[in-house]
Amino acid sequence: MVSREVTSASAVKIRAEKGLLLCCTRTRVDPARAERIRVLASGELDWPYLYAAAVEHGVAALLYWHLRATCPEAVPTPWMEQLEAAFRQNVRRNLRLSAELFGILESFRAGGVAAIPYKGPVLAEQAYGNLAFRQFADLDIVVRQRDVATAHALLTALGYRADVDVQTVAQAAEGKIPGQYQFTREVRQSIVELHTEGTLRYFPTPLDLDGLSRRLEPVQLAGREILTFSIEDALPILCVHGSKHFWERLSWIADIAELAQAPQGVDWEVAVRRARELGAERMLFLGLHLANGLLDAPLPEEIRERVRGDPGIGRLAEQVRGQFVSKTRELPGAVQRAMFRVRMRGNVLDGLRYLVRLATAPTEEDWSGVRLGGRFWLLSAVLRPFRLLRKYGLGLVRGPAADLARYVPTPPRLVERMLALAEVNSSDVVYDLGCGDGRMVVMAAKRLGARGVGVDIDPRRIAEAQAQARAEGVEQQVKFLEQDAKTVDLSEATVVTLYLRFLGSAKLARELRARLRPGTRVVSRDGGISGWAAETTEQWREENGDAATLYLWRVGGASPAGSESEPAKSHAKAAPR
Repeated sequence: MVSREVTSASAVKIRAEKGLLLCCTRTRVDPARAERIRVLASGELDWPYLYAAAVEHGVAALLYWHLRATCPEAVPTPWMEQLEAAFRQNVRRNLRLSAELFGILESFRAGGVAAIPYKGPVLAEQAYGNLAFRQFADLDIVVRQRDVATAHALLTALGYRADVDVQTVAQAAEGKIPGQYQFTREVRQSIVELHTEGTLRYFPTPLDLDGLSRRLEPVQLAGREILTFSIEDALPILCVHGSKHFWERLSWIADIAELAQAPQGVDWEVAVRRARELGAERMLFLGLHLANGLLDAPLPEEIRERVRGDPGIGRLAEQVRGQFVSKTRELPGAVQRAMFRVRMRGNVLDGLRYLVRLATAPTEEDWSGVRLGGRFWLLSAVLRPFRLLRKYGLGLVRGPAADLARYVPTPPRLVERMLALAEVNSSDVVYDLGCGDGRMVVMAAKRLGARGVGVDIDPRRIAEAQAQARAEGVEQQVKFLEQDAKTVDLSEATVVTLYLRFLGSAKLARELRARLRPGTRVVSRDGGISGWAAETTEQWREENGDAATLYLWRVGGASPAGSESEPAKSHAKAAPR
């Protein structure tokens, strides 16, 4: 389908689908904007592309809300149903994570751990005034570095599994501090990330948690009062986060736009001063410039004058806009990343110091191959720039970014059920796209005698999968490819397994249809495939009440059919418990 193009406020031609996203990414829509939404939604749109882009940018909830309010009749019924289902799922997830946050904060309070939740549900209420409007998949909590060991024990007692081992926690005094302390509760697909003054390394100046704690402000969340960063502190903190990730997601810009016009108002002089104290003044102004230019966030004239007075901010904003307008999401190379980091500081000398610190401060990825005891960081710091070059390349040829799904492990009983649903046996070759730690193909090999191929774009997951295969004694039956799943050769596959949700599966639909042989079975967890009607859909329920949906298709049969512009429909049956 050929999409129309529209012209944005900055006179850059963009696809009509992304123009519609920009119109809907806000909580307030005036009559002129509502009419623009109606015009765009009534035109010829690539609805699978629009849906995928909305989910990828974290704004599907706002897209649904405004389409429903302004022109529901213009949206094809299957896609309105899909958007509504995604909206309701988002609400359920947000409520569940809010409840988990309450439990964690209560546990921390009882254990003497001072904690500051931010982003996630508290930002949904603080900035958007509605828990349903913001998409998030994890809980972010700031604690002091000295409290990490206690927090680690408390979260473990609540049933979370730490991705960072206890030994690493104990080695913080030696400088061995990861990018975050991540915890996962598999059966509920919940992720908690602990951040400290040590892990938040992208701040030019270390966070003063004592000062931040004195300025916390209350937010009402599901009838409870939660303390989080004041708006004047939250704005620069979130702008550092957006700059760290090159403002790749529209939702990060929306966070700034909504905070900038929060009902309680912003003391702009204080916000700018706090950003300056963090060394993040230009990061703040870039975030505000993007919020104003892309999402029409109103700003005081003195802030607009400061932005206009720095031509470097305009150039950086154009780079971000170009990234949004681009038809494909590309991974910035090492050179592009380095230049962006330097320019973010404004002053070249400060920028170079910032870049050198980031380029030589070891992270958990750097430790994995180094075993030097207490002085591990010396070699890690020297080798880190070379690892970054290997990971990102120079950027002369831009590579694809990981865009199908984030890593969330599937519980073993559910892995077993997915293999049973596909009727895997010793004659099969099982391809797991987005294999994570390799548990799917390892179980298929060990228990069923099948051969297996795991595909993942993350080298850390590939290393874990290879270690798992060796531990289970099936390394001769399986192999793992560090590759984009959209480009892998599937010619020998007889079974394909997925856990990519609808977004990732939608991006793979055409490739699967083109590359799989007739008769190949495809099993997916929690994600239909755009345009494919499932042969079987099972509702799986864990003993603790957590649920998952499994889909089965057979290539070449009646199931992978239908219009690619419509979501799949299917009949469900209950799965055994």
